[in-house]
Amino acid sequence: MITIWPSGSHYCYQDKCGIFFWGANSHDAVWHLALVAVSFNKWPFIMPVFSGVNLNGYNFLIDLIIYFLNIIKIPMVFSYFKLIPFIWFFVFTGLLITLGKKLKDSFWYIFWILFFAYFGSSFAYIFTLYHQKTIWSSASLLAMQSGQNLTNIPFSLSLIFLLIIMILIKKDRPSLKTAFIFGILIFINFGLKFYGGVVSLFMVGVYFLFKRDLSLLIRSYLIIGIFVIGAMIIFFNPLNSLKAGSAFIFSPFATMHSMIEEPIYFYLKDMVNARYYLYENASLFTSPRLLFIEIFSSLIFLIFSTGLRIFGLFLIIWKIIKRKINLLDGLIILSMVLCYLFLILFIQRGMWWNIVQFYYFFLFLLNFFTAEFFYNLTKENKIISNTIIVLVVIILTLPGNLDILKNFAVFPSHTYVSDFELKALAILKQRPRGIVYISLFKKMDFKESSPIPLYLIDSSYVSAYTEKPIFFADFDQLDIMNIDYKSRLERIRAKDCSILNGIKYIYEIEDRKDELINKCISGQNIFKKIYENKKIKVYERKK
Repeated sequence: MITIWPSGSHYCYQDKCGIFFWGANSHDAVWHLALVAVSFNKWPFIMPVFSGVNLNGYNFLIDLIIYFLNIIKIPMVFSYFKLIPFIWFFVFTGLLITLGKKLKDSFWYIFWILFFAYFGSSFAYIFTLYHQKTIWSSASLLAMQSGQNLTNIPFSLSLIFLLIIMILIKKDRPSLKTAFIFGILIFINFGLKFYGGVVSLFMVGVYFLFKRDLSLLIRSYLIIGIFVIGAMIIFFNPLNSLKAGSAFIFSPFATMHSMIEEPIYFYLKDMVNARYYLYENASLFTSPRLLFIEIFSSLIFLIFSTGLRIFGLFLIIWKIIKRKINLLDGLIILSMVLCYLFLILFIQRGMWWNIVQFYYFFLFLLNFFTAEFFYNLTKENKIISNTIIVLVVIILTLPGNLDILKNFAVFPSHTYVSDFELKALAILKQRPRGIVYISLFKKMDFKESSPIPLYLIDSSYVSAYTEKPIFFADFDQLDIMNIDYKSRLERIRAKDCSILNGIKYIYEIEDRKDELINKCISGQNIFKKIYENKKIKVYERKK
């Protein structure tokens, strides 16, 4: 909870007062706030950080819920950072215990499933220990781990509905009513997280396939299909999204290359050179050596990213060999295979590495087999041996979790929106609707101690705090959503003053010098200054 609760609140540190944000919340959470503040005020829903473009191909369900909560006077910042995580914690824990009791009604199994669901960690700290002689900064090296779940609220919420699906499957009472419930749950998960929707749909689809009842299968697929089509139309506007091509691009093992290529990981220069040479002169299908290199890289990623959960994989192999796989086991394993295949075979359009979000579900599902493995070691209730096992597990998962705490449990945060900037944002918020042009983000070196102003990173905060669409902001989010911004960016860099023809407000940030603003408003009588402080100037177009 500490990864989410402190962010979005007002604090002071030395002479710096304002709204503080920790970790990924300075970008990801602020993006969701911008959606709530801007997108749903117009139909069709609009992009908050790229004016004139509709919101397409995005799972905005949680943002829409927060929008309606905001209408009934529950502030969006409170809903996102406090209320929803608080509710999630109790519901998620309750569902884990409920499912755990159905799988192994034992204290030790419940203990282990809760432990790995909240504290499952990678072995990434081995990389940092070897290369840098420290465990710090290890949590950000590989896939997001259990302790970081709440930094991705839509993902965390999708786990709740995936758990409900698994509980219903465990009851194993297939019917049209069950299919209808599954359809609703899959619809919700597509609305929360596309990847969660795919995993949920796959698990349910295979479940009905295993029932070998053709009539039930066809009718269930029709019911579920209606909900899936509805989700695609509402959240992803497929006709518009498909114009840009498939969201996933076939590129086998591309996500694994860094494992032996980057010095921070398992660096093997000769093997990397061999891989490049083999790709120039052969292919995966004609070169066993090349295939070995790629599989080797993938195994390194698998071992280090799963951490102690690697024992869950060993248990899966053992259960398959011994033919001790039950229905739910089989569905979980197949769903994990699907997630892992997506990771190693595809990259994602826009932000290519975003495909790793499938792997988050892989790790979550692997927790159940890891819990069963350690349950088998501790179920005899031998005090000494169980104590030793628990201590060893805690010690081996501690470094990754300590690194998470170091990033989120320290004060002050890394970024903040200062009080003096909040005044400028509040004045702009009170003005009538209109498009805002803000100084273009530029990467720069800065020596300012934490917290640093949020405008020094690229985010959607101006849109979130003014409730107005921005002409151009947040490169990362535009890349993720595959928005073609090149021509607009070229016009900005070319200082094309015609850009300002449709602009109502200008939000100039002193530390992000923008030559277009200086060129296009100086000496002209088009905009009037309505606010100024030592860092911010706000202009409004004259009527």
